[in-house]
Amino acid sequence: MATQFEQLGPTDAPRLAAAIQRWPLLAGMRRATLVAEAERVLADPGQWQAWLIRRGDQVIGYLVLQFRAGALFEAPRARVAGLYVDPAARSGELARAALRFASDVARWLHVRFDAADAGGLDRHVPTFLGATRPAPRWILASTQVTA
Repeated sequence: MATQFEQLGPTDAPRLAAAIQRWPLLAGMRRATLVAEAERVLADPGQWQAWLIRRGDQVIGYLVLQFRAGALFEAPRARVAGLYVDPAARSGELARAALRFASDVARWLHVRFDAADAGGLDRHVPTFLGATRPAPRWILASTQVTA
């Protein structure tokens, strides 16, 4: 079965949230929080582009590219902000296909693709993870009131 990349737009935030909430690290996140983060990401196509990765009718993962301005006189840059594939569907070929796809998108948009930090197939978008992390201990310690 062929792997397909389905581009997402601003109205697709609930679909993205529903798909990624199934995977372990984000399973405990409140649905409303995840939808809000997905909406924020998908609402800014100048900074983010996202795709669901499908095999047939089944969503097996997602890919998110983040765009940043280049240095003076350099083209803008694209980097893989998140590439997550369900563990049962992971393969080396899928990783290569996703990176090829991301590189093709960057070339089409005339931006430099930074594949150096692409990582593996288990990298969620940091903004999605930020809402699930507990506050650092130093923040908790500084907010405690003593009698």
